Amino acid sequence: MSSVIPDARVLVAVDLLTGAGQRIVAIDEADGLHLAALRPTSATVLQSEQSFTREGALRLAQMVLAGHEHAMTAPHTLRTIAAALAAEHALAAEGA
Repeated sequence: MSSVIPDARVLVAVDLLTGAGQRIVAIDEADGLHLAALRPTSATVLQSEQSFTREGALRLAQMVLAGHEHAMTAPHTLRTIAAALAAEHALAAEGA
């Protein structure tokens, strides 16, 4: 289920390999992370494909490393961990 990302700022933007647009990782005022695809036709409205906390992504990564079968095979696990890592790197570069 998608929802509009309120008061979010983009931390990371990566060009999509399939078609025009970018996949972005944004952070909101409550430090929630949001993953969204930005298409040229929807550049003014960000629709969240996935929302999670930094702590939740860390816990998911720990579960994968521990060998938790459900965590390793759950939909979007790789994308969640990748987005969180990219966001952490961007925040560290900002000095946050």
